[in-house]
Amino acid sequence: MEKKDEILEAYKAEEAARLERNLRHAAAGAFFADVRTAVVGEGAAIGAGAYIGPCAAIGAGAAIGAGAYIGPCAAIGEGAAIGAGARVGPCAVIEGGVAVGARAYVGSCATLEEGSVIGEDCRVSQGCRISGSKIGRGTKVEQSVVIDSEVGEDAAIGPFAYLRPGSRVGDRAKVGDFVEMKNSSLGNDSKASHLTYIGDSDVGERVNLGCGVVFVNYDGREKHRSVVGDGAFIGCNVNLVSPVKVGDGAYVAAGTTLTRDVPDGALAVGRARQQVLEGWTERRGLLKK
Repeated sequence: MEKKDEILEAYKAEEAARLERNLRHAAAGAFFADVRTAVVGEGAAIGAGAYIGPCAAIGAGAAIGAGAYIGPCAAIGEGAAIGAGARVGPCAVIEGGVAVGARAYVGSCATLEEGSVIGEDCRVSQGCRISGSKIGRGTKVEQSVVIDSEVGEDAAIGPFAYLRPGSRVGDRAKVGDFVEMKNSSLGNDSKASHLTYIGDSDVGERVNLGCGVVFVNYDGREKHRSVVGDGAFIGCNVNLVSPVKVGDGAYVAAGTTLTRDVPDGALAVGRARQQVLEGWTERRGLLKK
C-alpha cells in the first residue's frame, strides 16, 4: 500500500503542477477550452489570445504565437514554434523543432516531422505528411507527402502528390494530383498537373508537363538524368528515355517516346502514323454481333 500511496501522491503533485502552469498561461491571456485536460510542458511560451483546445499537448520549450489556434488533441513537440495567428487542426502532430509561420494553417491529422519549416500564410491540409522539408510562403499542400524536399513560394502541391528526397519545386509551380518527384527540380511557374513521374531530372521555368509524362530514368543498372529547358512543352503520354535534353521553347508531341535530344524551338514527334481503314468493322461483321 505504501508504494501505491507514493505513486498516487506523485500523480497528484504532477497534476497540480500541470494545472498551475495552465492557469498561469491563462492569466497571461491564453484561452483554454478545458484547463483541466490540456498539457503544457515546462518552459513553453503561449502568446496572448492563443486558443488551446481540450486535450491538446504542448511540449516543453514550445512557443505558441499570439492569437494562434491549437485544436483539440493536437500535439506540439518540444521546442516547436507556432507563429502568430496560425491554426493547427484537431489531432495534428507537430514534432519537436518544427517551425510553422504566422497565419499558416495545418489541417486535422496532418503530421509535420522533425526538420520541417512551414512558411507564413501556407496551407497544409488534413492528412498531409511533411518530413525534413521547407515549404515557402503562401504555398498550398493538399493531402500529399513531402520528404526531405524544398518547395518555393505560392506553389501548389497535390492533392495526392509525392515529393521524394531531393525534390525542389520553384515559386508558383504546380505539382498536381498523382504526380511523383524524386531527386529532381521543377522551375518557377512550371506545371505538372496530373499523373506524371519526374525522376532524376531538371525541368526549367514555364514548362508544361502533360498528363502521363514519364521520365524513364532507370535502365536496369544505373539511373540517368534528363534536362528540359525553359518554356518547353511536353505533351501527354510522353516517355523521355534518359539521358535526353529538350531545349528551350521546344515542343514534344503527345504520345512520343523520346530517345534523342531536341534542339531549342524544335518539335519532336515520335509515334506511329495513324491509319484509318474505312468500312473495316462492316467487312469483319463486327457490327452484327
